[in-house]
Amino acid sequence: MRLKKVVFPLLVILLMALPSISMADVSEQTVKSKSDANSSPIEFEKLLDLMIIGPRQLAELPDGKALNEPQRAMLQQVLVRLDDLPLEDIHRWSQTQKDLEKALAESDSIRGQFFRLSGNVVSVETVKLSAEDARRLPFKQYYRVRMVLEGGEPAVEVLTRRVPRVWLRKNKLDERASTFGMYLRRGEKNSSNNEPVFAARRVAWHPSTPLGELGMDVGLLESLRDREKTEGQQRECFYQMLAAVGRAEGGELILQARDELKRTGEKSFSVVPLFNEPAEQRGRLVMLSGTARRVVKVQVKDADIVQRLGIDYYYEIYLYTGDSQDNPLVFCVRYLPEGMPTGSGPKYSQQVKIAGFFLKTWAFRPEKAGMSDENADTRQLAPLLIGREPIWLEPQKTGDSNPGIGVAAGGLFILVLLIVWLAVWRSAKRDRQFRLGRSSEPFEDSTTT
Repeated sequence: MRLKKVVFPLLVILLMALPSISMADVSEQTVKSKSDANSSPIEFEKLLDLMIIGPRQLAELPDGKALNEPQRAMLQQVLVRLDDLPLEDIHRWSQTQKDLEKALAESDSIRGQFFRLSGNVVSVETVKLSAEDARRLPFKQYYRVRMVLEGGEPAVEVLTRRVPRVWLRKNKLDERASTFGMYLRRGEKNSSNNEPVFAARRVAWHPSTPLGELGMDVGLLESLRDREKTEGQQRECFYQMLAAVGRAEGGELILQARDELKRTGEKSFSVVPLFNEPAEQRGRLVMLSGTARRVVKVQVKDADIVQRLGIDYYYEIYLYTGDSQDNPLVFCVRYLPEGMPTGSGPKYSQQVKIAGFFLKTWAFRPEKAGMSDENADTRQLAPLLIGREPIWLEPQKTGDSNPGIGVAAGGLFILVLLIVWLAVWRSAKRDRQFRLGRSSEPFEDSTTT
């Protein structure tokens, strides 16, 4: 017992001394392994051991009692280390919420295991770190989130570093949410009714909006920054929105956009706010019509996105509308209508209508003839939107058009020629008959005698 009291504080000191970047190489190697079909991902228990904090360490956290300083330090390190675990592995490891109640009966054996939790967030408490801890850790505060689970399950407490900022400005909460939480322990008996405590990277927000109804974490919109690279949380927001529109039914977004026009009394959506007021337009559903002058297929090379969200490719559509003043808007869509060709260049032109959600202002390299290598880094700004698929309004006629239409057109042309020829022949015949009739009359001399 004395040895245990000595070893545990030493372990905590070791955790504090370890740099949080140490797991980055492990995470990167795990992600790289996904791209090799013959390699297998790191197993859950092994990765937790590499994380230093596993079930054996978590077993030191007491159920139903307050935590001492070393135990609180361990929880803080858990919140740091969770960022190093690949999201695709967390999703793969997570058990369903149906398994939670049974698992809680064996709480000692499920410490460190992940569960997918969904329900309604009813309170958020900010926990500020001490000045010493704030200097040592990559965050200054975290949040204690109370979530009432769906289906009459018990309420739980989720410790996380990230919640939607809008929650912090509300006095009363009842927000639909979900998370992937690592089970830690039972809370204090005199606090929150001894509720199960989990740790999570973030708590996702699913409000009653078109995006929220499609299962997207709308809180990710707060991470967006215009004109910056789409990486980190912005990358996650981009792909989550692509995944969300893929869950919509065909034509569903068009119908919702039309309903919005009816509600506002407008005849069409203007592109002006998308160019001039991007921060106020995030997540807004719009419907635009115009000319697509470039449509290209983009292959997704991120193995974690392919595995976790099932997105292996999408299409970029560069759309020019009547009010965009020859400036493009870029739509990223999951699907194209059957038969719609991809392409670019001066001869490529397709008339389309697209409904999609505004994401951010994006900097892209314009496709211009004669652009030299010196201008290779030139970027143009454009609104970036995410949609399910375009409506193809005016298919371009190509050599692969229906042969029956060509035969019918040719036959109609010959028929017109026959009618014209017959009309000319009849007119010529009447002229000959008229001239013959006139020649049989006596010559009339106009001279006087």
